[in-house]
Order: sequence, then C-alpha cells, then structure tokens
Amino acid sequence: MKQASLRQLKTRIKSLKNFQKMTKSVNLISAVKLRKVQGVMTQSRNLGSEILSLLHELKKRNEKFPKHALFGSGRRTMQDKKILVITIASDRGLAGTFDLNIFRRTEVLLDEIGVGNYDLATIGKKAKAHFSQKQIPLLFSFERFENIISREQTKELRDYVRASVEKETYASIQVIFNNFISILKQEAIVVQLYPIDPKTLPDVIEHLSPKKNPVVEKSDAYAYAYLLEPNAQKLVDVLAELSFSYLLYVMILEANSSEAAARMITMQRAYENATDMIFESTLAFNKLRQGKITQELLELVSGSKS
Repeated sequence: MKQASLRQLKTRIKSLKNFQKMTKSVNLISAVKLRKVQGVMTQSRNLGSEILSLLHELKKRNEKFPKHALFGSGRRTMQDKKILVITIASDRGLAGTFDLNIFRRTEVLLDEIGVGNYDLATIGKKAKAHFSQKQIPLLFSFERFENIISREQTKELRDYVRASVEKETYASIQVIFNNFISILKQEAIVVQLYPIDPKTLPDVIEHLSPKKNPVVEKSDAYAYAYLLEPNAQKLVDVLAELSFSYLLYVMILEANSSEAAARMITMQRAYENATDMIFESTLAFNKLRQGKITQELLELVSGSKS
C-alpha cells in the first residue's frame, strides 16, 4: 500500500475532526430527545398498564364480560380475513442496526402468515423504502412520527386503524416495533393491537413494563370489591377505547425511545473510532514529517562537508 503524503494525512485528520464534531452533535441531540421521550413514555406506559390491568381484573370478576368491537366479534368469518401488519421504523439513518432488526422481524412474521394472507403498513421513511424496494405492496405509510410526544399527534393513524376495526376488515392487527429495555438494549417484538384479548393482557402489560408487571394475582380474601357505575358495559366501552389508544401510542413512544438510544450509542462509538483514527493519523503525520526534517538535515550536513 502506498504511503500517504503529508498533505493527504493533514486532509484526513481535518476530515476526521469534522466527522467527530458531527457525531458528537448527533449524540447530544439524541440524548436530549431520549430524555424527553422517556419521561412521557414512562408516564404513558404506567397509565396504559393500569388501564389494561383494570380490564384484566374486570374480566376475572365477571362471568358475563361485556362485548366490544375491539375485543373482536369471534365469528368464524373473521378467521378467513387477512391480518394487518404495522411495522414501525425510523425516518432517518445513523441508528446502527435499529431498522435492520425491525425489517428482519417483519419479514419473519410475513413468511409465517403467508403471501396473500396479510396487508402491510409502515410508519417511517426507512420502512417504506425497504419494503417498496422488495416490491411488497403497502396499505398505507405514515412518516415523521419520530418527534411525537402528545397522544393527539397519533390521532390520524389511530382513526385510520380504528376504522378498519369497525368494518371488521381484518382478523387481527399486529404491530412490530423496537421495545425499549435499556439504553444499550432494544428488542424487536410483535404485539397484538386488535383484537384486545383480556385473557392475554398480562403478557401485553409485561411487554409494556418489562421491569414491573402490575398484574398481580390476589387471593380472594384480599381481592378488591369493584362497584361499577353507571354499569359494566359503559365502563368497558371507555376502557377498551383507552386501551386501544394507549397501546398504539406507547408502541410509537417505545420505538422513538429505542431509535434515540440506538442513534446515541452508534454516534458515541463512531466518535470513539474517529478519535482513534485521528490519533493514528496524527502519529503517522508526525513520524513522516520528522523523517523529512531528518533527511533535509542530513542533506545539509553532507553538502557542507563537500
């Protein structure tokens, strides 16, 4: 390999320092965003878990549990309908394997369901570009969800998905997103958004709150007595709608937190790699410059002797 010249090394060091500044800036921005989203996510996650827990308790205590459209019709005709798969990715890059993990998990699920038995929808530019390139038809695609903080910002998506539930278009709706576990760990998981099954709510809650599952089995002696006002049906109607809304909202917040964490860690590693490369390039630059200075001194000494 040809040895780099002083000018080339100087240019490389300058480029690496500029790259280092960029990675540092993105790292700091991602850290601020993560801190902001995490606060909202924790509150929404806890509230969503409590709503789901209450539904779970009502299901246990009522043999004739009230019906609701979000619980599914249970009719055999629904088994012949397609499954709607919604995958949540990012709008921008520089997040390491964040999107790649989502794409792999989505493709595995689509293979399990089988061609012709699903409709695919995406959230995020990267997901739209990836599956469009693979020539997989998209039912719909939403973008610019990475800065969502308020639940009202998801209204358009929520109403769109809710309309398909009212029409009983799909047998189920599965959402794939990166579940935020810690800054260093995010896991691509699949959670069923519809139908909401009170029997499996503890599993959903555990996904939303991996460190603490609020669904705790209580003995009959210490079980709380619920007084339902005005009646069980109206209460379940409200809780079902809130559960659907918060489930979708928390999934998006989880994905946004995971994206910010993944980008922060990726930029931190890129910054450290750039630091190492600057050190090596500076060392090579100084060594080459010192060699040239020594050579010039030797030439001067040789010339003076002659």
